[in-house]
Amino acid sequence: MEDEVRNQFTFYRSFFEAVFKIKNKAARAEAYDAICKYALFNDAPDVDKMSDAAAIAFMLIKPNLDASRRKAKSGKKGGNTKQMASKAEANSKQSGSKTEANDKQEQPASEKEKEKEREKEKGEWRVEMGDGRKKMGEVPCSVRMVRITNYCH
Repeated sequence: MEDEVRNQFTFYRSFFEAVFKIKNKAARAEAYDAICKYALFNDAPDVDKMSDAAAIAFMLIKPNLDASRRKAKSGKKGGNTKQMASKAEANSKQSGSKTEANDKQEQPASEKEKEKEREKEKGEWRVEMGDGRKKMGEVPCSVRMVRITNYCH
């Protein structure tokens, strides 16, 4: 039972709004007690012995408390194994991308130029206006090869 005891839990506004609607103060206090005992000590009340209003409020709030308990328990273990596996996979992919980028930075200038040529052959290219002005047909513009993303104005 020691690992089931918690020192705190999140009490949402929706919990308050649901319990606040209980007109009978004794039933309202019963609902607050049931929620707190369950959230902190995992001590589920006997809803058959509770007032109808308090039992309804508790039963509606209980799934949130259960989810919070699972998340807290998972967090103590370092996270859920499925999440940890996908994080590890993402990190390995990122490391691979970083290695590839670093390799490209370390290439000599001639290899970088060859890489640019290969890139030009792979993608679609177009002519775009640039800084220097040259005549190209009737339209004055400089010739600069860029990937198709923006259009020449």
